[in-house]
Amino acid sequence: MEKTKNFKLMLGFTITYLLLFLILAIINKNYEFIYYTCFMTSILIIIVLYHEKIHLTEPILFGLTLLGIMHILGGNIHLFGTRLYDIWLIPPNILKYDNFVHSFGAFVATFIVYNLVQPHLDKKMNYPIAASCGVSN
Repeated sequence: MEKTKNFKLMLGFTITYLLLFLILAIINKNYEFIYYTCFMTSILIIIVLYHEKIHLTEPILFGLTLLGIMHILGGNIHLFGTRLYDIWLIPPNILKYDNFVHSFGAFVATFIVYNLVQPHLDKKMNYPIAASCGVSN
């Protein structure tokens, strides 16, 4: 029951920020982020439709929620006249917000792929090289 409640909360939050930033992107004629919002909405629909089959864990869903808002903020928020994506978090020339968001995205993607592949891994794999070295399973 708690899982369903948390999933619905994350889904509601994600739908809310996607709608708000879609409206903002339309007002500002930010066509790049109109496209990204539509793409993210497509991914969201896939997750909702196949949630029961792909069994993404709550931390992964939270990571996706966080990644989505970070991405949307990066392209729509400007600080001191500079788009958030172009802000240096660690100057000079070490880490931009853009690099941080995409690194976090790769981190979340790693867990998604593991979550999808893990059920198909054979728990009792035959390791012929280890066996020839005297290592047993």
